[in-house]
Amino acid sequence: MILAIRTDNSLAELYILDGAGQIMDWHEFQADRQLAALLGKEIEEFLSPQGGFGALSAVAYFSGSGSFTGLRIGASVANALGYSLGIP
Repeated sequence: MILAIRTDNSLAELYILDGAGQIMDWHEFQADRQLAALLGKEIEEFLSPQGGFGALSAVAYFSGSGSFTGLRIGASVANALGYSLGIP
């Protein structure tokens, strides 16, 4: 299961993809200027019914174009998750 993160605008999106890249589930939330504060909690709640962080095999993020700060937050969270879970 792959977690995909899109944070390029005020409406953030989270996706769960299967191994072939097909969308299995998705969630969007209004982040506005609260993205950094909300993203971790939203990811945790989104993954909980799917088996949590341990069920992930990879993390992906949308790299642009879009809000520079939003893209940096998404990239940082994706990299931190991948590193801490030992997945790409």
